[in-house]
Amino acid sequence: MEVGPLDATRAVELGLISSQGYALDIESIVGPRKPVGFYSYGDRRRQELSDERVEVKSQQIFRNIFQHSAIKSLKNDSGMRKLTQIPDLLNPTLPVTVGVVYLLGTIERLGAQGSHAIAAALKQAALDPHVAAIVLRIDSGGGDVVASDTIAAAVDYVQTKFGKPVVASYGNISASGAYYSSTSCNRIFASPGTITGSIGVASMRPVFTQKLLDFVGTNVEELYTVDNPCNSVFRDPEGAVLERYQRNIDKIYDDFTLRVAKGRGLTPEHTESVAKGQIFTGQQALANGLVDEIGGFTRAVEHAAQLGHESRVLIANNLFRYYVQRVAQMQGHRAISAGQAASVIELEKMLSADKTGDEAKPKDFVPKDVQVEIVGKGGDKFSLKNYKADILKNIKIKEFPETESPARNMVSKLFQTFVATTLSESLKQEINQLLSMDERSVLASNLNQPQHNQTRVESDNVKFK
Repeated sequence: MEVGPLDATRAVELGLISSQGYALDIESIVGPRKPVGFYSYGDRRRQELSDERVEVKSQQIFRNIFQHSAIKSLKNDSGMRKLTQIPDLLNPTLPVTVGVVYLLGTIERLGAQGSHAIAAALKQAALDPHVAAIVLRIDSGGGDVVASDTIAAAVDYVQTKFGKPVVASYGNISASGAYYSSTSCNRIFASPGTITGSIGVASMRPVFTQKLLDFVGTNVEELYTVDNPCNSVFRDPEGAVLERYQRNIDKIYDDFTLRVAKGRGLTPEHTESVAKGQIFTGQQALANGLVDEIGGFTRAVEHAAQLGHESRVLIANNLFRYYVQRVAQMQGHRAISAGQAASVIELEKMLSADKTGDEAKPKDFVPKDVQVEIVGKGGDKFSLKNYKADILKNIKIKEFPETESPARNMVSKLFQTFVATTLSESLKQEINQLLSMDERSVLASNLNQPQHNQTRVESDNVKFK
């Protein structure tokens, strides 16, 4: 407590956290570990309270139940529908679909253009069985460190998990956190006048001086359980506190330069020579290795389509494995949620047991040896080398995140407007009523009012003046 705050690496060393990772890694760590959906939580909770448990009389009965429910639900499973669409990716007569994700403005964690939304859009494009490559179109001067790292992790996830190439296309500016987010892209395109670089970290913390407090006419008393006022805004950082603060900033800077060196294939010495917050034009960035090619959005889309076409078989295999595992895991979710198995290990034992009921060694019920190939009528494999990307002839662009249909969007906006208006009027009446009553009347009305009528719904769209 006296040496905090700590960076993640140091926290792992001290045993405060288990490991470092991103939200996209949770899926592979958790898996179907006895999850309970919202739709079945109430029934499951009542069963637990009444100590009612679903008992499986034999392994064979369980397998029959599991297989029957699987077949029945596969028709409506989204993963199964995506499985049936994967062959379209390999159809040589169809245009190559390139997904486009936009990173615009200041990089923040929340909001429509926040890092979580950008990462979700990248994953949505990666899971789309029609998309062969992704273009990350950037026009941003940077922003939050954690938000930038989240987007960079999503780019790595798309390229390593699914093999889909991600190509960065810079607009007017792509600097600092925006460059950090795209440094591991397969290829980076910039215009000659693009402002890029700014490989560095800027950090500020306010300090409210005693002179300001005297001017306002107030005072502040601080109490700490340990001698570590590192987060106090009423003291100048000095001594050990200043050293820790500077050390954390240096750690972020080292991570930034390390990612640039790894993503761009540069030596640490060369990376340091172009770092330290230096700003470059697109032409200068090409000369020092920070970008790969001078070109606009059209050139980036064509290059992405070419890479995606060449990687179609690999992408199809990765998508096929992913959705087969997803379908099997969803069935495991349902079986465990229904109480037919207590855990994934028990589920695998039940599925791998032989007909005599003897327990076999647990094995993964998800196939891993899936292999997709493009074969012609005579048994010869198609050649993928004859394709030449042309945005006017054989490329289709699909933007992410996908927008809702106009009708659904209109209904949603009307409903939001109705709720906001209703709540505004209701709150106005309540406030006016409270203002017109004295304290005793308010207390008496609250005591006489039934408890079930005291629930009030609040809206983020309501503004008080």
